[in-house]
Amino acid sequence: MGPPIDLPKGATSTNTKSLFSVKAINLSQNDADIASKANKQVLGGDGGEYERYRARLLYLNNRFTSEPSHWTELYAPVIDKTSVRTFLTVCAMKHKYLVHTDVVSAYLHAPLDGDPIYITLPKGMNDPEGKVRQLYKALNGIDRAGQLWHNHYDKFIVQQGFERNSRDHCLCSNQKTGVDSARYVDDILSACTGQKALKSFLRLLDKNFRVRHLGEPTKFLGMEIRYYRELGFCTLTQSGYIEQLGHKFYPQQI
Repeated sequence: MGPPIDLPKGATSTNTKSLFSVKAINLSQNDADIASKANKQVLGGDGGEYERYRARLLYLNNRFTSEPSHWTELYAPVIDKTSVRTFLTVCAMKHKYLVHTDVVSAYLHAPLDGDPIYITLPKGMNDPEGKVRQLYKALNGIDRAGQLWHNHYDKFIVQQGFERNSRDHCLCSNQKTGVDSARYVDDILSACTGQKALKSFLRLLDKNFRVRHLGEPTKFLGMEIRYYRELGFCTLTQSGYIEQLGHKFYPQQI
């Protein structure tokens, strides 16, 4: 995001909602406008439980000076559940090491293209009155944010020598290193028979993105995973989802 500037002649600005945070921000519960948009967490500690509200900066609307055609192309591929099941089955059969990683604030890694976007920040960010900022990254709420992130990651993965699966472009494999990768937006499953090659790929992810390492996967796309590498099999269930449906539609019987 650029510094505060005057709105360029002929351009249109849009406002944003909520607060931007790389880390969690503690907010007062009385701030109903912000708190209603934030994710509420109840945390414990030596001082007892307290509430924390995590808030993000979101793009509020899509007013442009023009309507370029490339902004109407919004499709971004996502992995099919059948591909995930096949991927996990092959990994188990070949006794591959399997790691789950999550890209933090994935959209913010993708650069914007096309017409410039100017935004006004919400109150509390201390920007001068009447000033705007030019946006350089794909902020949440922008129609093409998902597509821009997919294209950005896809370019990275191809540069590393991976080949896309012809049926599902979110499923990739590197014939040279033996690393396989399956991705749903910002959740990535990486697998390889050798730990050295797998760790090397994870280091590449760390170098290019801000990544959380979640270890061996236990949940992906709503599916609960139990992975037994040495035994050569894994189990997939959706018991948690079924239980949620039971509580929603049959609360008296659960």
